[in-house]
Amino acid sequence: MEMMLVMAVFFALLFLGVPIAYGLIASSMLYIVAFSKVPMIIVAQQILKGVDSFTLLAVPFFIIAGSLMQAGGISQKIVDFAKKLVGHLPGGLAVVTTLASMI
Repeated sequence: MEMMLVMAVFFALLFLGVPIAYGLIASSMLYIVAFSKVPMIIVAQQILKGVDSFTLLAVPFFIIAGSLMQAGGISQKIVDFAKKLVGHLPGGLAVVTTLASMI
């Protein structure tokens, strides 16, 4: 019965145009608050433990590096260089993309 309510809330939020991530968060929090016997401090600790990862720290830095490369124009130069090297081969676009990513 609890899951029916949670799914109904989730689909109602989706029907109202709420983004999927917020709908999942809201329906999950509804379940935790209404039906779970776990203290809220444990829930907060588990959420923080899940995102407290040194590996996840690399994701924003890759995004920043890509933005800087795009703003500086070096990404287009890398793709042009890779296209001149291997663009003539069969499947050239895939090979160019792979080579540009390696550089």
